[in-house]
Amino acid sequence: MRRCIVEVMLVLLLPAVAYSQEKLMLFKVFRGGEHVGWSKIAVAVGEETFYVVSGFYEGTTKPTKKQKASSRSYGEMAKDGVVKRFKRWAKVGKREDYWMVFYYQGVLKVRYERGSPDRAKVRDLGKVGDARPLGQREPHLAWVLINFGNKRETTCVSVEPDAVGKAKVEMLKSEEISLSSGSKTEVEWWEVKGDCGTYTVLLDKKTKEPLVLEAGGLRYERVMD
Repeated sequence: MRRCIVEVMLVLLLPAVAYSQEKLMLFKVFRGGEHVGWSKIAVAVGEETFYVVSGFYEGTTKPTKKQKASSRSYGEMAKDGVVKRFKRWAKVGKREDYWMVFYYQGVLKVRYERGSPDRAKVRDLGKVGDARPLGQREPHLAWVLINFGNKRETTCVSVEPDAVGKAKVEMLKSEEISLSSGSKTEVEWWEVKGDCGTYTVLLDKKTKEPLVLEAGGLRYERVMD
């Protein structure tokens, strides 16, 4: 079943290239202790590019393969985490809004479509070097930032909040935590904080896999098979 979901997500959103590694992660999403949704995250490593896609599904019922996400994202990054392209789609009432972060001739830009390409606006963010993507509704990007070895301060760009600036990456402590499933585990407690928002990332101390992500008032807990 895991393999089927990975294939569906990669086929729909990722380019047809060979991947040396693929991974799917499923998270339960909580707000104030209440289960409000699910998040699927797929990552793949190509020869020159790291790809990551995500989908958020509202409700407590585990999403099916045919269910449409209420928001989704697609990112292409260089092996050091610098953004090549980052796209986000989100349902807002009856419309679907779209954002794209990209570089053009050395200038970092954001394209925003309010429900239609005919209503597109492109904003220049300037000649911002080596920006790495973040987002309050895509907290897995904070894990990607840590995974790439960015352990101090880095340049960041996000569409939620709409910002470009600096993000500080820091491991705060190691401790044992209890998950909503009742299990306990030793984790590394990381924080990414700055102009692009605040994120908490808890990594399994042994495997360095993400177990808990927190941002924007939501808590994402990894569902392990």
